Amino acid sequence: PDAEVVIVTAQKREENLQKVPAAVSVLSAATLSNANAVNIEGITALIPSLTFNKGGTSLNSSLFLRGVGTINFSIAAEPSVAFVLDGVVMARAGEAFGDLYDLQRMEVLRGPQGTLFGKNASAGVVNVISKKAGVIFALEAEVSAFSGDEYKGKIAIDLPLGARARSRITGFASEYDGNITNRFSATNNGSGTRKINGYSRWGA
Repeated sequence: PDAEVVIVTAQKREENLQKVPAAVSVLSAATLSNANAVNIEGITALIPSLTFNKGGTSLNSSLFLRGVGTINFSIAAEPSVAFVLDGVVMARAGEAFGDLYDLQRMEVLRGPQGTLFGKNASAGVVNVISKKAGVIFALEAEVSAFSGDEYKGKIAIDLPLGARARSRITGFASEYDGNITNRFSATNNGSGTRKINGYSRWGA
């Protein structure tokens, strides 16, 4: 049987991966789901030469490709590895480190990509493509619970608006108490618990 054709947009147009003159790794939605890769940190085990430097906050966390990246504590620092979501470059490194939802695929381009993606791509690009809206009404829902009081939920709705218009709305929420116990304050995080390093996120 013929090999599966992988279509990417690494050069700002849809084309066969085998015809792209660049070092590109592609992860499909199924691959990301099977690996339980819910954020950028989770995909580093799936992409050769991509590493994640985890800091105390998202401001001083950073991505590295082939050992090249940027470490800076300033909120105004621009990364060397660009993070692009549906064609929009995230100007600050911290914007790339939230949870990833509703993805069609993820493309990682190694090496300088300044010609197509601008000056913040001197080490490479992480290009994320969201799922396209469907042609018929559809509803997807997903709920996950993990040990340590961590919960995640997502709902997505495809709403056709006409013969030439369609939409997709995705909402998500996640909550985690934390994995560090503060023994000196019972209300350190404002929630009446002694756990810190957690989060509470929601969006659409």
